[in-house]
Amino acid sequence: MLSSIHIRSTVVGLLIVCFTATGLLLTAQDDNNAPVPFTLADRDRIMRTEQQLNSLEKSMGERFAAQEKSMDERFTNINNLLYIILAAIIGLVGFVLWDRRTFLKPVTDKNTAMEQRLKNVIESLREKAKKDSELATILRMNNLL
Repeated sequence: MLSSIHIRSTVVGLLIVCFTATGLLLTAQDDNNAPVPFTLADRDRIMRTEQQLNSLEKSMGERFAAQEKSMDERFTNINNLLYIILAAIIGLVGFVLWDRRTFLKPVTDKNTAMEQRLKNVIESLREKAKKDSELATILRMNNLL
């Protein structure tokens, strides 16, 4: 049987070989053992990526501008609606005050006319009380004479 130390050393050895091979494969080198230079295909790929990023940035900018314009229009509409509601409330308050004054005008006019008639009646009774002592007594009891 294999001992656990032997199995561990074998696994560690295999891992070292795998990592070394992977590192060698990742760094491509030519015959002179020098790194491969940056190729034209790599440069073209980077340029296409930059163009795509610029295009994406431009389209995102246009989308954000459209969203901002849409939001501005919505806020303008909301502001206009609030102004309309405020004007309606002020108009309603004005109408209520006008209606109250209009409603009270006939009542106050009638009250004024009744007060004048009452003054005339009291004055007439006072004149009559000068000749009628019983009426004078009644008017004095009610503080009208």
